[in-house]
Amino acid sequence: MQEDDTDDLSSVGSILYNIFEVKADLKERRRVVEVCDTVVKRGGRLAGAGIVAILERIERETKRLASGQRTVVAMDGALYEKYPQYRQYMQDALVELLGDELACHVQIKHTKDVSGLGAALLAATNSIY
Repeated sequence: MQEDDTDDLSSVGSILYNIFEVKADLKERRRVVEVCDTVVKRGGRLAGAGIVAILERIERETKRLASGQRTVVAMDGALYEKYPQYRQYMQDALVELLGDELACHVQIKHTKDVSGLGAALLAATNSIY
């Protein structure tokens, strides 16, 4: 919906008609795009806020960000991978909540199967040799 850059939002109109069998005029199509953007913005900002909470907890003990060390957050999932607006809203939340000075040291990187990798790392760090 958000990628429709036509003047009459024809793609939005087609989706509404083909999936929901709803004929929507331009005003209604604009409203649908606005609602979609609001939902995506909320999701991205909530995810960003969760990341900030974890980073702040780590920061209390390590002072990594304050000392200028780069911190990489591994992110998996099709939503993050394929939805640029979602990624941008998440990044905006990081900047808003951490400030430019600290947020510039945080990189969110898309990583395939990050949950499996995380589980393997956790198991390895807790293994007794």
